[in-house]
Parts: sequence; C-alpha cells; structure tokens
Amino acid sequence: MRRGRSAGSCLVAMCTALAVAATGCGSSDSHADRPKHTELGGPDRVAELSDAQLAEVSHAQELLTKHCMADRGFRYGVAKQPTADELRTPGYVLDDPRWAREYGYGGQLEREQDRARKADPNVAHYRTLSRDGQLRWSNALFGGPESGTVEARTPGGGTVSMATGGCNAEALRALYGDLRTWFTADKTVSGLGALYEPRIKRNKRFATAVDSWSVCMNRQGHRYADPASLRERVPTLTHGVSHRRAHAVEVRLATAEATCARSSGLGNIARGLERTYRAEYAAGRFREPFETRVRLQHKALAKAERVLADVSG
Repeated sequence: MRRGRSAGSCLVAMCTALAVAATGCGSSDSHADRPKHTELGGPDRVAELSDAQLAEVSHAQELLTKHCMADRGFRYGVAKQPTADELRTPGYVLDDPRWAREYGYGGQLEREQDRARKADPNVAHYRTLSRDGQLRWSNALFGGPESGTVEARTPGGGTVSMATGGCNAEALRALYGDLRTWFTADKTVSGLGALYEPRIKRNKRFATAVDSWSVCMNRQGHRYADPASLRERVPTLTHGVSHRRAHAVEVRLATAEATCARSSGLGNIARGLERTYRAEYAAGRFREPFETRVRLQHKALAKAERVLADVSG
C-alpha cells in the first residue's frame, strides 16, 4: 500500500481532472519511490535533496507556473504544500509506531487528499470555462497539440513522457535548465526501485527479519507471512465500513506492524540494503544520471530559494 503523494498537487490534480497526456506533468519526483539521501562519492560528497528541500522546489515550481499563466492571461492557484507526515509512505514495512497510531496506513490522509482535489480552485475554475476556454487554459498550462514531448526509458523497461510546452514545462526549465537532461536523469534514478527491490527481497538477512516479524505478528493475533500480505488484506478488512471504523482497523494493524518491525529489525535492515544497493548503482552503472540529477536538484533548490525570497520580500 504505497501512496505517491507529490508536493505539486495542483498540477497533479489537473493532470487527472483534465486527462492531459503529459506523464509526470506536475511533479519532478515521487516521494513514495525516492529513497533518502543517497550520497555520491568523491571529495565533495553531495546528497540528494531532503523532503523539505524538495517541497521548497515544488512550491517554487507552483509559483513560477502561476506567474507564467498570469503572463498568458490565465488564472492559476498555488497548491497548499503537504506536511512531512502527509508525504510519508510505509515503504517495505512501517516501523514508526507514532505515525502508525495517528495515521494507520494513510487511508484517512488519502480521503482528505481526495476531498482537496475535488475542491482544488484550478479544477473549479476550469469547470466554469467554456469548452473553448478550457482548451485554451489547458494548452497554456501543458502545451497544445503542436507541443513536443520528451521521453525517458526507465530501468524497469518502461517509457515515460511529458509535454515540453506550456507553463508547467516552462517552470521546470526555469528550475532545472534543459528539460530533456533533467527528465531523463530524474526518471532513470527514480525508477531504480525496479532493480533493487527484488534484490532486497532475495537477501538472506531481509528474509530472516521477515520471518521474525511474522512470528511477532502471530503472537499478537495477526497471521501474516510478510508486510505485503498484510497490506493486501487491509482493503478487504476496511471495505464497506465507516471511515471511523476503517481508520481504527488501520491503526490497530499498522501499530502491530510497526512494533514488530522495530523488534525484528526489519525496517532498519530494509533501509540499509536500499542505501547499499542505491550507492552501488550511483557509483557504477547509473553514475552519470545520479550525478546529473543531484547537480540539477541543487541548481533547482538555489533557484527556488530566490523565487521564494522574492515572494516573501
């Protein structure tokens, strides 16, 4: 049960609401898929941006998009930035009892985000426009039929693309520079989970920790072989009940999962293996896209800080 919540939620909402053919149009990265702080080797060790820094960049992107749309004569509302808790995802195993007690598996957060998407001022504004007005607004934001696209192959073998026209792409260019270079590096690195996740699951230390986790859960009355089987069961257990009851079910199971993840060491082992494998890719086969992505991330952060300073000033 992994939720991909992006800080650029207005753009994401519009992608969904308008069914615009621009994959990844509002977000430079998915927090659900982005592991923490891989550092590159060499004399100057540079880490990937933190969630807080990525939120700054996303906020600046929204502001740049708003200014671009205004210059073209269109309204655009800036999204409210999510909190760190809202960006959090369980990952392989949830091992934060505090988060589990408050949010369960995040179902309540998802419902709140769904309500926010429906109340998005951009969606509301779009619906007030004529058919021709809607077309002109979406073309201004995402580019029209004549707009080009940029494509990237992911490590898992898929292909993703986005439009290179409109204010969304213009904001990304202002932050990252060459759109093709950024998009290719970003999608390559953010897609590495397809390569290292199977390796983690085959690791003997991980398998032993999963067995220990399962024994712990069984002692608490929850018979699950691994966290994945528990997550698959949650929708069935919460189907057709009130939101309050569904949240209570989530909290009970998530708290048990987190407690057992701590005692078994499963969470630490999974994160440690993830860091090891990503560092291996960063130093080897995927060194170039890693270095490019980190360099452009920091370039975007510097630009974002100037954009946000201009607004606050």
